[in-house]
Amino acid sequence: MNNHPSLLRLCNIVSLVLTLGVSMNACATSTFTWKEEVLLHDGKKIIVERSDTYDSSIPHEIGQDAPLAEHTMTFTIPGTGQTVIWKSNNRPSPDPDRLHLLALDFLAGVPYVATTPLGSLAYAKWNYPNPPYVFFKYTDEWKRVSLEEFPEQFKINVTVPSLQHEP
Repeated sequence: MNNHPSLLRLCNIVSLVLTLGVSMNACATSTFTWKEEVLLHDGKKIIVERSDTYDSSIPHEIGQDAPLAEHTMTFTIPGTGQTVIWKSNNRPSPDPDRLHLLALDFLAGVPYVATTPLGSLAYAKWNYPNPPYVFFKYTDEWKRVSLEEFPEQFKINVTVPSLQHEP
C-alpha cells in the first residue's frame, strides 16, 4: 500500500493554504483603538478615544512592522457636547500630514493640539518649525497657529506611544 501520492497531495494543499494566508496577511490593515484619560491644564480630566491604523500595503522594509497609516483622536468639548475629531494622515499621498500628537487642551472652550512632525519629509512639509512642533486650534475646523498663539500653560498630556522611524 503506497500512500505517497495522497501524502504529496496533502502537502501541496497545506502549502497552498499557507501561501494564501501569508499573501493575505501581507496586505493587512490593523486598527487599534483605546480610551485615554487626559489631564487638562486646569486640573479637569476628559476621556478621549484614540486609534492607530497600520497598513502593510504602505511601502516598508522587509521584516518591519506595518507603518502607521493614520492616527485619530475623538473627543467632546467640555460643556458643549460637541464631538471633534483630530486626524493625522500618514499614508503615501500628495500631501500627508505625518504628525504625532503630543497634547490636547482647551482655553475658553476652544480645543488646541500640539504635534511634532514624523520624520524629515514631514519636518520639511511643515516648513522646518523651530522648535519642532506644529500647533492647531479648532474653530469649526483645525487651523494651524503659531507658537506665540498657542497657550503657554499647556503641557504634553497624551500618552506618547513609541514613535516609528519614518523617512
